[in-house]
Order: sequence, then structure tokens, then C-alpha cells
Amino acid sequence: MTTPGSGPAGAPPPTRTPGVLEMRGAYVVFVLLAALDVLVLLRAARHWQGDAGALSPDALLLASVLAALLLAVQGLLAWLFVRLRRVIRYYRLLKESYEEELLFSRQLMDGSGQGMAILDEHGRFTYTNRRVSDLLGRPEGDLLGHTLLEYTLPEDQAILRAQHEVRWQGEASRYVLRVRDASGTPRTLSVYGSPRWFRGRIVGTLLAVSTHAGPDA
Repeated sequence: MTTPGSGPAGAPPPTRTPGVLEMRGAYVVFVLLAALDVLVLLRAARHWQGDAGALSPDALLLASVLAALLLAVQGLLAWLFVRLRRVIRYYRLLKESYEEELLFSRQLMDGSGQGMAILDEHGRFTYTNRRVSDLLGRPEGDLLGHTLLEYTLPEDQAILRAQHEVRWQGEASRYVLRVRDASGTPRTLSVYGSPRWFRGRIVGTLLAVSTHAGPDA
């Protein structure tokens, strides 16, 4: 089996959850604003207690307005923090669910005698079983991160591009493709491609590859 990364069954290496750094920065801003708010209130209180007669109505009004604005900003930030936290939690659950489903799919394909591969949304190999490497005549591990287009004969590259568009329209299809193995020798393959769906959207392609038994395309 050929798998990327060092995780179980080719699970991709963990990456930082989007929004975490931004949320930490937002908390820092929130704390700074809270400290500024406290300083303004303390300053106003000192004026009121120390020399109430010298504190003009305009100054008191200005301090009150400033404090109100700071409180309003803090309230808005608190609302944004809640929303952002929900988004981060949803993303984390979505990512974990996707990885579990991907692991299950790979376990099924590892036991298949047919060439099976998973492509990401850009057409790059994210998983291949050993049979695919044999059919393409490439060492295990060489395909990951590359596209099938890189190994396709120039005359057939238009076919592959057209099939990529078909896949993103949500359709499956079978086609014949000629590729070059590691030695440069052409090989003719039969490929069945189907869109890979997750949570109602297409996230890549599933390929079933076999030797083409008919005449060369």
C-alpha cells in the first residue's frame, strides 16, 4: 500500500485548525479593551471622589460615552468570539468525520485486487494502492502529490482534462488513457472515474484502474 504522511493508513499529517490563531488574537484585543475600559472608569471615579466640583459635566459625559463605546465594542467582540468558536468546532468535527470516512475507504481499497486511487480536488493523488503503482509502472510512493496528467501521453491529455470537468459536474464515466511508465514505455489503461462526495459537495475523484483489453486508443 502506498500512503502519504505518517498517520494511520495514510492519514494526512495534522494541520493547525483555521481560526485558532485569529481567535487567540481576538482574545488579546478583548483583554486590552477591557483593561482600557477599567482605566477610564477608575480615572473618572478618582475625579469624582477627589474633586467632584472640578469635574465638568463635559468631562463626565465624555468619560461616560467612551466607557459605553468600549463596553459596546466588547459586547460585539464577545458575540464574534462565540460565533468563531462554533465555526472552529464545526470545522474540527467535519475534519474528523472526513478523515474517518477516508480511512474506511482506504481500508476497503487496500484489500481490492483492482487498481484504486483517490485524487483531491486538484487532481493530485492522495492515495493509491499497490496495484495502481504496478499498472502505471511507477515505484510505490512516487505518485503521491502528482497528477495523472503528468504521466499521460500528450495526445491523450485533452481526454483527461475533459474527464476532470465531467467529474466536477457530478458524473461518473469510463475511458481509455495512454500513459508512460518510469522507463518511458507507453501503457494503455482502462479508467473508471467517479466523483468523491462528502457532506453534499464534491471533494475529489475515485479512480478504478485496470489494463485495457481492447485496441489502443
